[in-house]
This record gives sequence, C-alpha cells and structure tokens, in this order.
Amino acid sequence: MSELQDERISEKMELLMKNKLNYELILRCSDRLARNIDDICLFLKSLEGLMNLHLYLPNIINQGILTQNNLSKILVGLFDYWFYDFECEFDIKLLTGMVLGLFGLPRSYCLFKESCATQAFILSVDSDGNAFPCDSNERRRTIIGNIKTDEIDQLMLDNINREKQKRADLKKISPSCCFCKWYSSCYGACPIHFNPSTKENQFCRDFKETFSYIHSKLKERNIIDDEENILVKDEKTIPNKALKKAILGL
Repeated sequence: MSELQDERISEKMELLMKNKLNYELILRCSDRLARNIDDICLFLKSLEGLMNLHLYLPNIINQGILTQNNLSKILVGLFDYWFYDFECEFDIKLLTGMVLGLFGLPRSYCLFKESCATQAFILSVDSDGNAFPCDSNERRRTIIGNIKTDEIDQLMLDNINREKQKRADLKKISPSCCFCKWYSSCYGACPIHFNPSTKENQFCRDFKETFSYIHSKLKERNIIDDEENILVKDEKTIPNKALKKAILGL
C-alpha cells in the first residue's frame, strides 16, 4: 500500500471518529503486518468507535504476501494485546471463533464451521441475481440459485447445491486431519485454502500453533481445565469485553 493510500485511509478514519460513528475494519494479513504487529496493536487500541476487526487471509502463501509461520505471529500478537485488555471494546471475529472452538461452543465465524457451505448461511449475489455460498472468487464457480427465481429459504437452507459443495469440501481434507488434536475446533478451516496435492490447509501449521498458544493462555488463567470445561468464576476471569460477551452472553 502506498503512503498516499495510507494517508487517505487515516483521513477517513479520523472523520469517522470525529463524528462518533461506529465502524468495522478489514485487516489484510501479510508479512508487512507480521513485522509491525506491535505497532498495529497499539494503533488499533487508539481507535474510537471500532466494533469489529476482520482478518483477511490471502489465498496464496509463500509468494511474498504471507510466508509460512507469519500468520501465527499475527494471530498470537493480536491475541496478547486484545485478550488481556479490560478496556478493549472491539471484537476480532477470527480469534473469538478460535476460543469458542476450543470450548466446543457454536461460532458464527465461517472459517471454523464443520461445513461452511451448509452451516455458515452466507449468500453472495452478483448483478445478474446469481447466488453463491461465499463471496470468494473460488466459491463463485458454484451457483446455488438465483434471487429472481428462488426463495431465500431455498438458497439458504435445504439447497442441493450447498450439499454438493459440502461433499466436495470434505473430499479435500486428508483423513489424517480428522485425527488432529484441534480438528473439532477448526474442522480444517477454509476449504479455499486447501492444497490439492497435500490435502492440507495452507495455514494448517499457523492455526495449530495459534490454537496451542491460546489454549495454554486459557489454562493459565484457569478459564479451561484438562477436560476442556469452561471455568468462569467472575467477570474478571475473561478480560476482553467482546470475548466475554461471545462466551457468556453478557
């Protein structure tokens, strides 16, 4: 991103804060972000009105955008700043999804659904009315209907094309993946990131490292025990407000 683009983004964000408007941010995960994660965290904490932070994962790694292990550096760095901050008001959907996955609780984030095609209930529509199960370019090869001719219930719920996509996604996953310690928490993560040769998610190592790290921190604070039971003594047990609300509904 150029300095000019950075300045324009800063100006727009200042305008949002000046008018006391709530907003969400999409942060693209990259090697540059990994190198500057501490500065980024301090910047995010300085923002007023930020409600949700969405992390965008590039489809291809090891090509100068996001190299192996840098995603885990980003996630762990964000987690340490975000999780322990009692004053933090914004949610990081990906991290909340990881924590809820460790608890075995339902999560809205599509990345860690057992089947995003049939459980995430996402609907992306193009200018012709064609509907897709996701807004990624890869998913736009699968048309599940058209809003001009199909009811929303048909597109979102009992949709045969969604079921077909689910079966195709399951075929992408290596059988050994199902025996992973973290499988019930991530379910292999996003299908579009799977390597067809290895049948492994390109971010598998990063997610394993991050799940392991978050799990250790939850145990340190006695939020989770060896049997994965949730142990919340009082409101201070979980520092972050957004995560606390997602877990306890507070």
